[in-house]
Amino acid sequence: MAREEPLYQDEDMKITLLSDVDGNIKSGEDHELWLIKSGNRYIIQRGILKQLARTSRDDLGTLLERINPGIGISLRDAGLTYDSVGVAISQVYIEEQERFEIWQRQQKTAEANL
Repeated sequence: MAREEPLYQDEDMKITLLSDVDGNIKSGEDHELWLIKSGNRYIIQRGILKQLARTSRDDLGTLLERINPGIGISLRDAGLTYDSVGVAISQVYIEEQERFEIWQRQQKTAEANL
């Protein structure tokens, strides 16, 4: 598969599609959350990304810990909060939904032109 730019990136973290060591996409459905300062990374499956994006701020930390035990310690060590990760995850989810809607429109246009 091809390489792709991060779906979200700031100075503290980035979210990418799951890639191999050369940066080639291994899965178009699974994601990686990279904590830049610590070098830690966490795999987030597609369905989980959606669930995290729709989770309330009050429940986000509990859900993240259930999916990746110890992530809270890594976030704290990196100077990050559950809220900052939640915002990034929500932005990625929205971006992916927008890309999917564009793809659907392109498919309908292509079908109409047949």
